[in-house]
Amino acid sequence: MKRIYALFIAVCLVLALTACTAAPGSFPWGLYTEAPAATEAGEAPEATSAPELTDEPAGYVGNRDFCMEIANNSSMPLDIDFDSLADTIAVKADTEASGDIALKVSITRGADPEKPCEYEVSYCYDWQVFVCDCDPTDSRMEVIVCFVQDSEDYTSAALRVNAEGSGFDLFEDGYAVMINEEHPFTSEKGFYAECECDVLGTRFLGAQVTVDGSGFTPETEFDFAPSNEWYGDMTLIADLPVRSCDENGTPGDAVTVPAGETIIPRTTDCETYVIMELADGSLVRADIEVRTGEDAWGVFIGGVKQDEYFDIKYAD
Repeated sequence: MKRIYALFIAVCLVLALTACTAAPGSFPWGLYTEAPAATEAGEAPEATSAPELTDEPAGYVGNRDFCMEIANNSSMPLDIDFDSLADTIAVKADTEASGDIALKVSITRGADPEKPCEYEVSYCYDWQVFVCDCDPTDSRMEVIVCFVQDSEDYTSAALRVNAEGSGFDLFEDGYAVMINEEHPFTSEKGFYAECECDVLGTRFLGAQVTVDGSGFTPETEFDFAPSNEWYGDMTLIADLPVRSCDENGTPGDAVTVPAGETIIPRTTDCETYVIMELADGSLVRADIEVRTGEDAWGVFIGGVKQDEYFDIKYAD
C-alpha cells in the first residue's frame, strides 16, 4: 500500500511540473520558467529526464535548482517538507474596484490538512508567488511571496515548514525578488533581489539572496547597479578617512581621500562597510554605522553623517 501511495504522489508531482508550468507573472521581469515546446500538432511535448543525482552529497533529499511560479486562481501539489505526503499551495488574487489587489496564499500540508497556513495581503498593485528549493539538503522547500505597495514599496515573505515539522515559519523583508533570464534561480546562488538602502543615498541595491531557517540571507555583497540614474560618480565635499583594500575587500592602510575627488560606489553589506573605487582605479573601504534612533538617524562614517562627505544626488 505504501508503494502504491508513493507512486501516486510521484505522478502528482510530475503532472504539477508539466501541466502547471506557470506563465510569466505580473511583475515586469516575469519568471524564468518556460512550458515545454510542442513538437507537432497533436503530439505531446518531449519529456525531459530528471537530473542525475549520482554526484550529490549523502543525505540529498531535495530538488536542485527547482523554481516555479504559481499563477493566480491555481493550486499546485508539492511535497514541500519531503514527508511523502502531498501538500498543496494555492494562490488567489482579487482585483477590487479601486484597482488594488487582495492577495491570499494558502498552504495545506498533507500531515495536517485541517490547519492550513494562510498569508494574506490586504492590498497591492503587483505580486509574484513562487516555490523553490534553496537548499536541496535540508528537506524543505520555500514559498516566496513578493508584492509591491505604493511607490516601489516592496515586501517579500518566505514561508517554510519549521524545524519541528509542526507548522510554518514566516519571514518578511523589504526585497524585490527578480527571477528571469538575466538572473536565473539556482540552489547554489539563490535568487537575485534588490532592497532599498541609505548607504551613499537612498537607492536600490542588488544581491544574491537565499532563504534558510533564519530567514532571508544575502549570499553576496550588495552591488550599486549602474543602470539607476542616481548611481555613478560622487564628488567629495570634505576629506574622507578610509582604508585601502584589495579586490576581496580586505582592509589595509588608513588613507584620506581629499575633498574634490570623485569616487564610484561599488559594493556594501548595508550595515558595516562600503567599498568605493577612486579615479585611478584603486579601491578603498569606509567603515559605516547605520543609526535608527530618534536623536541620530542615518548612515555615519567615523561618527559623521555621510551627507557631510558626499554630494549625494538623492540624499537620505
